[in-house]
Amino acid sequence: MSSSTHAGTGTPPPAPPTPSHAVNTPDDTLVQMHKILVPSQTNAFSISLLGGELLKWMDTCACLASERHSKHPSVTASMDDLQFRERVRAGQLVRISAKVTRAFNTSMEVAVKVFLEDPLNSGSVAMCEAYFTFVSLDSQGQKVAIPALVPVSEQDKDQHSLAFERRQIRLDRKTSIEKVAEILQNQAARRSSIDIAPENLSSSRTLLDGSRTVVPAGLTMVESWELVLPQHANHHNTAFGGQIMEWMEMNATVSASRLAKSYPLLASIDDIHFLGPIKVGERIIIRAQVNNSFTTSMEVGVRVDAVSIHDPQPRLVNTAYFTFVAIDGDGKRVKLPPLSVANADERLRHDEAIARRQVRLDRKKIRSEKAELAVHCTEDNLKELCLSNVSNLTILKSTRDWDVLSERDGIQFMTKDVGNTLVVRVECFVSASAGEVYQLLEDMSLRSEWDKLFVSYDTLRKIDSDNDIFHIKMRSPTSLVAGAAQQPPQDFVLLTSRRRPTDFSKHYVIAHRSVIQENMPSVQGYSRGEVGSSGFIITPTGSKGSDKTHIVYLNQFGSSVLSYMSGDMIGVSNMLHNSLVRLREFVSNSNSVKHLQETVLNRMIEQEQHNVDSLSEQCDRLFQPPATLTADLVAAQARLVELKKQRTAIMQIRRV
Repeated sequence: MSSSTHAGTGTPPPAPPTPSHAVNTPDDTLVQMHKILVPSQTNAFSISLLGGELLKWMDTCACLASERHSKHPSVTASMDDLQFRERVRAGQLVRISAKVTRAFNTSMEVAVKVFLEDPLNSGSVAMCEAYFTFVSLDSQGQKVAIPALVPVSEQDKDQHSLAFERRQIRLDRKTSIEKVAEILQNQAARRSSIDIAPENLSSSRTLLDGSRTVVPAGLTMVESWELVLPQHANHHNTAFGGQIMEWMEMNATVSASRLAKSYPLLASIDDIHFLGPIKVGERIIIRAQVNNSFTTSMEVGVRVDAVSIHDPQPRLVNTAYFTFVAIDGDGKRVKLPPLSVANADERLRHDEAIARRQVRLDRKKIRSEKAELAVHCTEDNLKELCLSNVSNLTILKSTRDWDVLSERDGIQFMTKDVGNTLVVRVECFVSASAGEVYQLLEDMSLRSEWDKLFVSYDTLRKIDSDNDIFHIKMRSPTSLVAGAAQQPPQDFVLLTSRRRPTDFSKHYVIAHRSVIQENMPSVQGYSRGEVGSSGFIITPTGSKGSDKTHIVYLNQFGSSVLSYMSGDMIGVSNMLHNSLVRLREFVSNSNSVKHLQETVLNRMIEQEQHNVDSLSEQCDRLFQPPATLTADLVAAQARLVELKKQRTAIMQIRRV
């Protein structure tokens, strides 16, 4: 039977749907591809798909999605980092799904997801996902403006909002790695210089204890030339991005095998950025070399240069970093030999690899929905941590199959197991506008009005207007239970990220997660607690200006509180129910809320006035005060004026 007819009918399959409106939605750009893995596409053990083959499929699918939206030929500008969760084995089915998440001026982000399907079992398993950036070109090869994209579903609206932050992270990621590498390089400069005899540069040598062989980095160097032919090209007669990535992965695999003396498997890829096109007829030079080896993984750096037959001067096209693991005949990981370096260039790449590995590990931990431990918060992962703080909470809210434990007084209490954590979900409606609810819940100084466990908070760091790091002290849940064995109070170091509605997303988000701050050690008398994704998602339910709002509270508990919760889930349910009742009463009573806000403002005005008086006194004592001191005084005076304006506005509302 032909694949172009319906089974049993002989009629052609229906044509793909076409948009009936002028403006595309993300679903209008959706493209899916289905592949069956055959032995010729597997590695040496015939157990796993070649990574380069998958990269080509993903890039093709993403390109088709981008062209469905822009209606112009598109080229790959970049691919974000990619981590493989599962291996594709011979005989399995691969489903690749791609759709545009957001359109910018001359570029667009495309989300690509890969799923595995086993013909012998129902269902599918997520293998990996990545975000590609494409630009569209006209017949002259010039960038064209990308038409608007209008998200419709709540999930697409969330992705549209987060795409802007992902774009900022792409622009900053290279800088963050370079900063860490510079620190490592300075540390290396203080160490003794490397002394490797010339004869050791061309052969391996064994450690003194005979345990493993040291492999010089130079022995892993691979250089390949490729001629770009028409079958490698896109619509513009320039090399197809997926083909370049396949060649890069192939050479990286060869380099990795020279260190491992085994068959390496691709585990992850860092960002790939294409700096320019490669024309048909040009030659490309692909160089790959192991930068550093760790216990069971290694990083391979790959550089691609293009050479024209008319201009022998190579030009850089892109660089990328591939992480491999080596396996034996049973599919188990093997230990890798250490790598030796011979010159300053190899030492620099060696140290940069350590920095990149730390960024990868942090990134993996940050994005994991199952991680219960707090994540180290550093300058290098700060922006991604803030983005993931919000995205993980919105993803958690959209998951299905919650276990409903109770529903009374209009408050629903649910739970869900996620890895080795327990997520609690409580939701209700309140009689107040979403904007007002958001303002009240984001103000940490008002939390004690509805949360009986809350003791106090300190601001450890104000990152920007939307992100802060707080140190919070809480009573133990057992303190509210008469006759219960008392547990010590807990304190938390939380990253708090706030987001207001965007053009399409109508949610207010207040997201928390535990982080590790070196300047915040343990506090005597308190047990340091940890939470994963937690916080509030606040959504208006009616028309603009409506006073009906839906609140979803989520909290991902780790082992520090699971022992108590598992023993008294009914008690926990009652405690959270009572907290939501108090919260609902709190936000619905606008007059008392305004009074509380006025009280808080009075306290802030008093503190700011003291600050102004202190700075004024310092300036008066000096004949010529420093410019920085004068600037601090002016800023404090401006803050004081603004606080007094806010208090006046609230007092006027209360009188009305």
